[in-house]
Amino acid sequence: MRADAQNHRRRLIAAAAKVMRERGHTVALQEVADSAGLGRGTLYRHFSDREALIIVVIEHELDAADELIASCSDDRAMFFTFLDSRSASAAVFIPALLSLDSERLHGFFVRMRPRYDRLLSIVVERARRAGLLRPDYTTSDLSLTIELLSVARERCEGGGGGQLPARLVDFLMHGIGLPEGAETGR
Repeated sequence: MRADAQNHRRRLIAAAAKVMRERGHTVALQEVADSAGLGRGTLYRHFSDREALIIVVIEHELDAADELIASCSDDRAMFFTFLDSRSASAAVFIPALLSLDSERLHGFFVRMRPRYDRLLSIVVERARRAGLLRPDYTTSDLSLTIELLSVARERCEGGGGGQLPARLVDFLMHGIGLPEGAETGR
């Protein structure tokens, strides 16, 4: 692929990720092209349809997760940043995945699940090493935690950020009970 075509493809993927995060996966593809500063024809030269674009954007999201894990030397910070970024991504892209036709969805999972499982395994191991997780917390538990946070984001904030995810993570990590020695306020 020519350098300008590669640049156009990167711009379209970045624009699609941004616009879909802001407006959902059903956003008009013309908005994606406009956000990238490119024409609709350029978008369709790179992606045959919405589903093809969604798949590539989700792969891009996994690349970002890989980069986060590799670049963050503080295991504690990496864990909480991973939870936040993956739950924000899942709030948008789980519904997008579920919109794919069954054959494409199956192909995507067969191809990407081992990569996602590897990422989760690294995150769990590093979080355990940092003393954040109990010994029986598994990659399936991390996947469930991300999904729970993504549902809360979607339902309570329309997919947005804010303080809710941080508060939910605090509840998950520290429970809902009063800290030892705290006053009840009665």
